[in-house]
Amino acid sequence: MKKDWLNRKLNKIEKLYNLPHIVPHGFRHTFVSNSLMLGIDESYLKSIVGHAESSNVTRNVYGHINKDKQEEVINELYDFNNLKIPDIEVDEINKTTKKGNKIIQLVTNTLPNGEKKLSVEKQKL
Repeated sequence: MKKDWLNRKLNKIEKLYNLPHIVPHGFRHTFVSNSLMLGIDESYLKSIVGHAESSNVTRNVYGHINKDKQEEVINELYDFNNLKIPDIEVDEINKTTKKGNKIIQLVTNTLPNGEKKLSVEKQKL
């Protein structure tokens, strides 16, 4: 197998399905980022991907803030502290997509202070 075999295969898939450019390292990046987001212990991930035990690369490079997870954490904090999430007026649904057993909507909202906010809302079918 030639060393550029995977790159050539990915290039063919990109053209066939009209996808953005895919690099093999992107798979590694996605794997580590998603694993961290799911709560997989960082020390195990370091050993799997070959990072030194004392390295901060795993967390600093691959530990992105996931907007869905961030929203989930905020909701859990509100629930934990018995706080009411402010009422938000839905102004406009910009896009609706069905994905598996979920409906995902991109929505423009007006907050109580008049500020506009774009958000993603999910509903199970």
